[in-house]
Amino acid sequence: MQITEIHFTDDTKTRVEVRMADNRTGNWGWPLRDESKAEAVADFLAALDPVLTEPDIKPAPEMTEAEVRAETDRRLLLLANPYGASERETWPRQIEDAKEVKADPTASVPLLESLATSRGLTKEQMADLVLAKNTSFSAMAGEILAVQATFLAMPSIPDDYADDIHWPVIPSS
Repeated sequence: MQITEIHFTDDTKTRVEVRMADNRTGNWGWPLRDESKAEAVADFLAALDPVLTEPDIKPAPEMTEAEVRAETDRRLLLLANPYGASERETWPRQIEDAKEVKADPTASVPLLESLATSRGLTKEQMADLVLAKNTSFSAMAGEILAVQATFLAMPSIPDDYADDIHWPVIPSS
């Protein structure tokens, strides 16, 4: 493997980066405290250029679809986490009730009426709140699923796929 560049990567000159002809890089560090020793090591590496075997560069592990889906699941759970599982089981009924109230304000919707009463709201106000929260939750879940779809469409999933910079910010409740 041909070395095309060797340079120090830190001010203490105890880390050297070597760039290969195919643009891969390797980093080596030594517990050296003075510049002359580090330069001697760099000179030694340069002298080995014709016979240097490939450094111990470990390719990044290939990220799998399952890992991306697991990260998506984790983020969707964070989105739903402020609410308990039992409460989340009532969401479809709450949404259905809210739609009924919007279509017919006189509809009998015991679950929605109880929730409204406990908050000092009318059932119409509670219906609006339920539908607004549903829209907000659906939009955020859609953004999370869109990121997942983007990663899964890539020929190679980046190592930093789980970094927050790629995902929407989940609002606190």
